[in-house]
Amino acid sequence: MGAASELAFAVFLISFSSGAILGRSDTPECVYYNSSWEKERTNRSGIEPCYGDKDKRLHCFATWKNTSGTIEIVKQGCWLDDVNCYDSSECVETKESPDVFFCCCEGNMCNDKFLYSPDTQAVQTTSNPFSQKPQLFNTLLYSLVPIMGIAAIILFSFWMYRHHKLAYPPVLVPTQDPLGPHTPPSPIMGQKPLQLIEIKARGRFGCVWKAQLLNDYVAVKVFPIQDKLSWQNEYEIYSLTGMKHENLLHFIGVEKRGNNMDIDLWLITAYHDNGSLTDYLKANVVSWNELCHISQTLARGLAYLHEDIPGLKDGHKPAVAHRWVGCGIRRARSYLELKKTLLFAEGGHSLSLSLCLSLSHHSLSGSNRDMKSKNVLLKNNLTACIADFGLALKFEAGKSAGDTHGQVGTRRYMAPEVLEGAINFQRDSFLRIDMYAMGLVLWELTARCTAADGPVDEYTLPFEEEVGQHPSLEDMQEVVVHKKLRPCLRECWQKHIGLVMLCETIEECWDHEAEARLSAGCVEERIIQMQRQTNIIAPEEIVTVVTMVTNVDFPPKESSL
Repeated sequence: MGAASELAFAVFLISFSSGAILGRSDTPECVYYNSSWEKERTNRSGIEPCYGDKDKRLHCFATWKNTSGTIEIVKQGCWLDDVNCYDSSECVETKESPDVFFCCCEGNMCNDKFLYSPDTQAVQTTSNPFSQKPQLFNTLLYSLVPIMGIAAIILFSFWMYRHHKLAYPPVLVPTQDPLGPHTPPSPIMGQKPLQLIEIKARGRFGCVWKAQLLNDYVAVKVFPIQDKLSWQNEYEIYSLTGMKHENLLHFIGVEKRGNNMDIDLWLITAYHDNGSLTDYLKANVVSWNELCHISQTLARGLAYLHEDIPGLKDGHKPAVAHRWVGCGIRRARSYLELKKTLLFAEGGHSLSLSLCLSLSHHSLSGSNRDMKSKNVLLKNNLTACIADFGLALKFEAGKSAGDTHGQVGTRRYMAPEVLEGAINFQRDSFLRIDMYAMGLVLWELTARCTAADGPVDEYTLPFEEEVGQHPSLEDMQEVVVHKKLRPCLRECWQKHIGLVMLCETIEECWDHEAEARLSAGCVEERIIQMQRQTNIIAPEEIVTVVTMVTNVDFPPKESSL
């Protein structure tokens, strides 16, 4: 009995230790392959060592396609902690006829071979009974059964804890309707593996993750269930006819995660490394040509968003307001004053009068209601694209905008009429609110431009000098409505022909009188004219031209500083 007791005690310690480490299984190496190795500048194939956090398990994965019986490997390598891969020694795809085959497994180099078996069933194995002496066998049996039972309970409890705790494990993006019949169907994406990598930003309605969808990086905006209306509104705006545009963030699909009240709503879009305009300006200054490119593409995207376009192939695109750009041109006392307002410099260079008039009366209909530099993303070539339509409004001819509230959005970018609570809940009113905020965004860009002959200040938010970083509604009302202050236009900006014109445009965007604000289309045309004029003027002529421009007989304006 002595030897048997010692053996039983040793087995107890081994079992207890196994339970303590809670089933951790290391996967030090996996087979690596990348079909896009030339594009991504990586190795084509080899062996990949796997690394991860100590409290997470490591796996191998493989993705492939079956084209007319020809197997084409897409990618193989390491896979992060995923409950779907636990205790799977073979890499087997079990889903019925997916577009892209995916499997994961646990074990060193286990993805070297992968299988497709939609009818795979668990194989029940039996082992030969122990051939030890009855006395030793009975001792082991009585010792191990309780221990293994306790270990199984501990392992199951830990698995349930991890399954609940890992709020964002790697998932497969579905094609089904995520939240029932009242939600528009998601674009068909197929069963493709989507893996969250890191949080890039946090905001009022949730956080934004950088994620990987097959060989591409995407952005995943995660909404808590209490912000379902914002998620659904943004989804519906993206799903409108005609919402695919170079200067609007590219929409990919949506997803629902969790059960009952523990639900997260995902919105999947294109990912841009430069991030938001705010983040870019904090870390970088911009040249005159970069400022013009960002401003022009931003105005173009906003003008398209505001435009009502009938007769598209897929139907009628309604106007959408992002709630940060206004509509209309400065109200002139006469035709002559209107014409003089449109003049930019010597030689009669001017915007098309008929174009601005048509833009002023065009059937624009849509409002973003939260326009700010944080909601403008920059592509690799610094082309701007507008994002975040959670508060956007769509306007259709003959229909009401529906129930809405005036004082929504970011206080710092609220127009005077919003701060006063004096909004006329009509289409044009919301577009003019958008335009006020666009003037502030253009000011942020100008403040970080190197074109002026003077120092470039560190990045600051609009009105940060006046109200700090966390203003109250009363602070903004005092500064914007009662004192009628606007961010400072630096004196050195007046020594550059282009910046002089841009400052004039900014002042007409944030005009206290809503009906006097420019439309996005007019802003785009002005920026094009500004860039053309600065390109044909030699540096030694700039001082002379600035003098001439500042002496142009512009109509009188209210001071906006």
